[in-house]
Amino acid sequence: MKTLPKILLTVSVLSFAASLTGPGSEVWFGILKPIGALSFVVAFIVHVVSKLDPDQYAADQRLRNELVHQPKPLKAIPLPALRKAAA
Repeated sequence: MKTLPKILLTVSVLSFAASLTGPGSEVWFGILKPIGALSFVVAFIVHVVSKLDPDQYAADQRLRNELVHQPKPLKAIPLPALRKAAA
């Protein structure tokens, strides 16, 4: 884990713990819990994004683009269908 998620997780835990105390819940109730929640969410997102492998993503995108731009074979229309369409 990098330093930014650790700092955000520490801020989250400390602000939540401070909001559970008497003065923290009376005076800072409106700000400590949202700060704790937001810092936890941002820490989680940073942690998840840091685990992504950009080389694997680039390889997946390259394969997807190759599959999209490949020419597709034409299907043969059976003769009975042509006769019905002409009639």
